[in-house]
Amino acid sequence: MRTPDQRPNLRRNVLVMAITAGLNVGAMMMWAPILSLILRDLGAGDVVIGAANAVWLVLSASCQYFGGILADRLGRVPVIAWPGVLSGVSIAACALAPSWPLFVVLYAFYHAGGAIQGPVFSSIIGESVPQAERGRAFSRVEVAIGVGVITGPLTGSVLLPILGTQAVLALSGVLFLVAAVGRLIWLRETKPESTASVSFRATDVLRPPLLRVLGVSVGVNSLLSLTLWGPFLSLHASDVMGLSKSAINQLAAVGSGVGILVALIAGHFVSRRGPAPVLRLAMPALSLAAMLWSMQRAPVAIVLAYILMYAAFEFAMISSDTYRVQHVPDEVRGRALGTIGMTNGIVTAPVVPLASMLRVAVGSAAPFFMSVVPVVLGLFALSAGAEGKRGRREPAEVVAAGK
Repeated sequence: MRTPDQRPNLRRNVLVMAITAGLNVGAMMMWAPILSLILRDLGAGDVVIGAANAVWLVLSASCQYFGGILADRLGRVPVIAWPGVLSGVSIAACALAPSWPLFVVLYAFYHAGGAIQGPVFSSIIGESVPQAERGRAFSRVEVAIGVGVITGPLTGSVLLPILGTQAVLALSGVLFLVAAVGRLIWLRETKPESTASVSFRATDVLRPPLLRVLGVSVGVNSLLSLTLWGPFLSLHASDVMGLSKSAINQLAAVGSGVGILVALIAGHFVSRRGPAPVLRLAMPALSLAAMLWSMQRAPVAIVLAYILMYAAFEFAMISSDTYRVQHVPDEVRGRALGTIGMTNGIVTAPVVPLASMLRVAVGSAAPFFMSVVPVVLGLFALSAGAEGKRGRREPAEVVAAGK
């Protein structure tokens, strides 16, 4: 089997991944910005919502580990496609849930499908292009995702008042199934032949350079859980800012519109400067923008601060995705990213429930100010990974040295 650099037709994978990722995100974003409010409508309290997020994170962590093992054994394509079918069926079934406990269980299966794909998503993009093009490849996928984040909330804001939450969830499930079938048909395999001959232990992630990748991943994931990815944004927008479900969806769409342009710029910067320098700026910028957004009350200020937050998010996502792929050896990428994802999920699982309790005790903006903590962790991991040109060894050499 030839290497990705020797197989130029694999560049088509980036286009396929971009289109299907955009479709998946568009389907998800029809309801994701108001997920916390959906759970509330089913009778869940704020602490229950935080606990549910923690359960989903732990489940996702375990599934990422097995997804990485399967990716190195079976290949990238089946592991990126078939779990998408599980996600589609599960989210459609959520439409039938009459209470929050059943919804949480069904949504766990949706999470499991996405988590199994986790180690493969970055791998298949990074392995389809030469290393120098990875930043741009991830930026193209982020642009497509940005389109989904725009069209999804806008579509949801139109369909939710007309069809209701149940119908929107069912439609979302159908779109997930379409994306999964598209990946099965058009993606080409990228798994290196050497994955079968190189051994890997889960404890390898506790040694450099994988330990640094783990530290950065924990920092970024915790930061996102406290800002754009967690339940706190929609809760704060509803409880403090007084925004309706449709308005929250529209806010997400506006931020994503700017995010599409920012993603192209971010990809250029990451390709030219490298992922680590960009990430050192993007992480604190996202935290500061989230804190600034939480203090706004005027509609224009809310939108402008959200745009800043989303711009920082794009830089953080593209640089962190590129950092992970470039610092993990090709031969063990699936297993390593799966193990890192599992460890990352377990370590960060308490973050959301702790922030939920802090939110109840201190105030709605507390999680956004708490985001400073993972920023410090991520910056420390990046600083520990700063390497001089002399005596530097490639990631594959370091992993091999431990065998």
